[in-house]
Amino acid sequence: MQNQFSVAEIVKKANRRLLLLCLFVIVVVIAIGAFFSNYLYNFVSGPFELPAAEVAAMREIGDQRYVTIKGDYSDDLGYELVEDGGKVKASYAVLLLGDRLLIVETPGVLGENIPTTYTGELIPISDEFRDQVITEVERSTPNARGLFLPFMMKEHNYRTNGFIGLAIGGVILLLCMGGLFLFIQRGADPTRHPIMKNLAVFGDMSRTVPHLEHEMSYSAHETIKDVHLTKTWLVKTNGKTHLTAAPYRDLIWIYKKVTQHRTNGINTGKTYTVELHNRHGKSIVISGKENVIDNLIEAIYPHAPWSIYGFNTNLQQAWNKDRANLIAAVDERREQLRTAGTTSQAEPQPAT
Repeated sequence: MQNQFSVAEIVKKANRRLLLLCLFVIVVVIAIGAFFSNYLYNFVSGPFELPAAEVAAMREIGDQRYVTIKGDYSDDLGYELVEDGGKVKASYAVLLLGDRLLIVETPGVLGENIPTTYTGELIPISDEFRDQVITEVERSTPNARGLFLPFMMKEHNYRTNGFIGLAIGGVILLLCMGGLFLFIQRGADPTRHPIMKNLAVFGDMSRTVPHLEHEMSYSAHETIKDVHLTKTWLVKTNGKTHLTAAPYRDLIWIYKKVTQHRTNGINTGKTYTVELHNRHGKSIVISGKENVIDNLIEAIYPHAPWSIYGFNTNLQQAWNKDRANLIAAVDERREQLRTAGTTSQAEPQPAT
């Protein structure tokens, strides 16, 4: 027994998918926030003022990473991070904390008066930095051997990434809240769903929807890919959460579109679609292999021989600027075919 096609069921499933998508995104945002919980803690509560003695006694970086540290003495370590072109991106100072040394990376060039108080992020020392800098310093200055702390400070705007992340996360959460509002709204009134709104332009919903459902459920019809060609309707649906449709009488302009894709000037392939524009200014776009698109256009034609088939720039301009006259011409042709009783034998209207 054939399952009965139900527009209401598709709308319900589409609305449920919107709910699940919003909840999934919210969970992902919360999970990302939890993953960066330490950063958020420092973002909100830092910078923490850490006593020099406490830092000197540390063997690893704790939860407090965005800190202010005042040392006893500071000096230029004698190394710079230079970009291509010779511009100094960062310099390195060494800060004395009791009997331990903390390396501080600071933007640009160190001035003559090197400060003894720094605010920044405590970060691990990379193996590359240790091998290229610390090892060399300890070799040239044996008294410094073993005095360097196993981490360093990086002076930078610690909160910049946080503000960016919060802005992005806030926008995403607002969109999700909007999606949840739409879910509630459409659940209470399914006619607010885009599927129902698109069908509403074709007439009284109390007649349009049952007619569409009856043809999809009980009338034998041709199906190409996910496009159903019933007696009076063209319906594109996956039967679950997607549905766009139009009665053949409203189809005005139909054409095949070929898009050439290039990468670095080299042709990498083509995509094929058929675009079906109706009198209400809406369109149905169907993609597929070239032979599928060709077969679909050929199958649509007997149902809507009055429509204009093909594409050119003049037709595009007429559709954009003089649509009423274009629709009137198609309606006149449809009436002529109906009167002549030759609908099924008529040739396609060329794109002129």
